[in-house]
Amino acid sequence: MQRRHVRRNKPSIGSIAPTIQTPFARSTLEVARGVDRDQHETDGQDSDVDIGTDSDGDYDSNHDQSESDAESFAESGYFSGEENPDEVAGFYGSLIAQYAEEGPIMANHGENTKKMTRPEERRWIEFCRAAKLEQHEAMEACKASIFKAYLFWRTRNSRIKKESSIMTYWNVLSMVYAERTKRYMDGGVLYDIGNVWIHTSLTPEFDLDTSKKEKSGLFVEDLDLILHFHYVRDEELYTHERLRVQLALILIIAGATATRPDALIGKVLYKHIEFQLFPPAAEGQRPRLGLVWNLEHVKRSAGVSEKKVFGFHEEDTLLHDPVLHTLALAFADDAFLNGFSGPEQIYDLVVPPRSDRLRLLWKRDWAERPIFRTTEGLQMALDKALTYSKTRGHLIRLGRALGYAKKLEFYDLRRGSGKKLNEALTPEERNKSMGHRLGDSSSPFKKTQN
Repeated sequence: MQRRHVRRNKPSIGSIAPTIQTPFARSTLEVARGVDRDQHETDGQDSDVDIGTDSDGDYDSNHDQSESDAESFAESGYFSGEENPDEVAGFYGSLIAQYAEEGPIMANHGENTKKMTRPEERRWIEFCRAAKLEQHEAMEACKASIFKAYLFWRTRNSRIKKESSIMTYWNVLSMVYAERTKRYMDGGVLYDIGNVWIHTSLTPEFDLDTSKKEKSGLFVEDLDLILHFHYVRDEELYTHERLRVQLALILIIAGATATRPDALIGKVLYKHIEFQLFPPAAEGQRPRLGLVWNLEHVKRSAGVSEKKVFGFHEEDTLLHDPVLHTLALAFADDAFLNGFSGPEQIYDLVVPPRSDRLRLLWKRDWAERPIFRTTEGLQMALDKALTYSKTRGHLIRLGRALGYAKKLEFYDLRRGSGKKLNEALTPEERNKSMGHRLGDSSSPFKKTQN
């Protein structure tokens, strides 16, 4: 039997020609100039693998795998016998010393998390002042008894009514501890307080409510019902009717992408959105208009925030068509570089034969402005972003007017989308789509940009 030889070539990464985004604009039947076709040509190179055969030409399926692994490991040079054992020990000794000097790698928290820890740190200082403790020494000591006294003081001197609230404050305090001491809290202390003491001592002491918040999901049928009432039957007077259209579009995008509301409200600028015009699907039809949303401000995972890009096409059901709603806001702002004021001007454009799409660009000043904005007096602000609290208030009021017993939340749409995606995607796909570390749910049209 011949010995197998495996030769692996470095994989050739497919080359993607960059798309030239040049202002093309002509709202006439002329072919728009200055836009190249998107090319996605991949020059892939297959790996050349010589697996070897036995004397009669058949593949040796009985070859011992462990022997092959051992040979590969030996050929790599590690512990091949050519190394001096003292040098190997010295190398790893130096490596251990280096890691010990560096200390633990602390979490790289985002701005929202940092904002959450600051009030809790101020509370800790107030407690130490009341208990006549030195705040840094008390924190460094990491004694369960001190932390228990703090949580007792925290509950007693606040309007906390739910056990879940004090659990949240305890988790935040543990983050404050890690940030200030540059080490993680002892697991025994965490377990003692979070898993036992709060439930068995603090909750009975203050008669805290242990009920769980109802977490329901909203589905497409619910969204259509809400949007129909929102546009047709709702008698609420908004400060500016643009707020009504904005709320509808936020609900549509949130439902279609299973995105956290914080990634949408107040964070999306015009430059994060792009319209793309594609050739007609058949002769005699009008061009097809696509829409891309680039959500950059998604929740961070392990200190990294992955941008997520979602693509949409025109919907037959206009009520929940994201293309139509986004167009309406852009026309109202006169945000297009070419000054488009109506859809006819866009559909009159012709995609050149050598291009696969046209990109509709924004005016430079509008590219840096939020698409979801709040009001100033009775007018819409130019660059003042809409706030989450204001939008949430509009949604809760809308739900009450519709007769929902439970307060409507944007997360209801996220949960509804997640439940549907549980049936359609693998755990890994759900994880990437919804921004979960271990996997759950979101939109099948999403792709991740590195």
